[in-house]
Amino acid sequence: MAASKPILIGIAGGSCSGKTTFCAALEKALSALSPRVFHIDDYFLPPEERPRITGFVNGREYPDHNAPASFRLDLLHKDLEEVMQSGCATVIVEGLLALWDEEIYQRLDLKLYVDCPDEERLARRIKRHLSLGQDFEEITDRYLNAVRPRFAQFVEPCKWRADLILNGSFPSARALSMIAEQILSWAEKKGE
Repeated sequence: MAASKPILIGIAGGSCSGKTTFCAALEKALSALSPRVFHIDDYFLPPEERPRITGFVNGREYPDHNAPASFRLDLLHKDLEEVMQSGCATVIVEGLLALWDEEIYQRLDLKLYVDCPDEERLARRIKRHLSLGQDFEEITDRYLNAVRPRFAQFVEPCKWRADLILNGSFPSARALSMIAEQILSWAEKKGE
């Protein structure tokens, strides 16, 4: 007997929007299903193989960490195909391009977008990258010249492809609970 297809959930949103935090909370809420989680950031090309982007404001060149060509999406597709045949009940794909990539998007049973205002995402990014040893000017220059334009090009338009848009500024325990309950209900029906 063939394994039943797992429930596939996609979680997208801008850099520092709260998508990874929400993903971790959802994974915990679905622990009874032992979800498999794929973080698109785990599929980055090696730094020397990533494309470069010319800054939209200052004309400087930056490594491009926010474009589809920066990732091994072919490897992610292969890994997803394998896990789809594995018999696991639930799969979560989290990352900037979770709703952008058409091959992933077409497989998703639930499409979530974590939304957060630009200025809040930038403040979170500054805080995170300062703790990694980068300076304020480096962080803000990269954001304005490389991150923000790619967000507008690849990430933000996917908001309108989502089934649900979640508040990344003030995460809702009720929203998490409702989403988890729905997924658990789907899984129970599949198991009948």
